[in-house]
Order: sequence, then C-alpha cells, then structure tokens
Amino acid sequence: MKKIAVVITILCSLIMFVNTGFAAFVGDNAPLFKIKTMSGTIVDTNALKGEKPIAIIFWATWCPECKKEIPQINALHEQFKTKGLEILAMDVGIKDSEARVKKYIEKYKLSYPVAFDKGAKITKQFNVQGTPTVIILDQNGIVRYRGAHIPDDLAAHYSQLMADEK
Repeated sequence: MKKIAVVITILCSLIMFVNTGFAAFVGDNAPLFKIKTMSGTIVDTNALKGEKPIAIIFWATWCPECKKEIPQINALHEQFKTKGLEILAMDVGIKDSEARVKKYIEKYKLSYPVAFDKGAKITKQFNVQGTPTVIILDQNGIVRYRGAHIPDDLAAHYSQLMADEK
C-alpha cells in the first residue's frame, strides 16, 4: 500500500512540474509573465494576448553576441514599434545586476524596452540555455520562432504573425 502512495505522489509531482510552463519551443504555449522594464513600464504577456505579438530577446551584459545585435534590435524596434510588434530585451539576471544593466542601456543607447529578470525566473520558465535567445510569440502567446539570433527574415515572420491574427 505504501508503494502505491509513493508512486501516486511521484506522478502527481511530475504532473505539477509539467504544467508549470517550463517550456517554450515552437508550437508551445508560452509561459505567462509580468515584469517591469527598467523604465518602469509593465509588460504583461497575459494582457498582450489577443492584442499583439512579442519578440523577447534573452541577453546579458557580459554576452559579446548580444552586444553585436544591439544596432539590429534598435532598428527593428524603430521599424516595428508602430506596427504592433512588442520587443522586449530580458536580461537573464545571471552574473548581472540592475545597476549594471542601467549603465549598459545608457552606454550602448538601447532604444527598446529592457527588463531585468531577477533570479532568472522567467528565463527558467522559457528554458533558456544560452544568450542570446530570441523567442517570438504570436498574439495568442504561441511560440512561433526560437533561435540564437534575430531571424534575418523577421519581416516574413512579422507578416505571418499579422496574417495569423485575421
């Protein structure tokens, strides 16, 4: 009888773990989150659902590849900010601090929203294994792209995201 109780407890624990949203691969429902950007704006993916797609760039101040992408992200933010695509740069919060991120934003002139993931909670929910990691969600919170860099064909991804809304 004790063995059955142990097995049931283990199975229930596994089910709870699976349902916590620890995934975010193409086709998955993305974990919902709410975070304050460094400028004080709240980004709430639940509020964005049904409204607009979002590109989340997981990065760090110590990541050389992340630094290389800044001009491209600044340009994309400028291009898409009035077209309904949210862009959020999420510092993974590992070996970093909010003060360091603030200095980085000023030094490298980041024009897009940046958030600091204290404790890497959101980073873990999205199963991010390295930086940069780019995840694009459609307006329904479904992962449509996941990669190590911003896709060269972001305009095509954007067009597809907008077509999916109709």
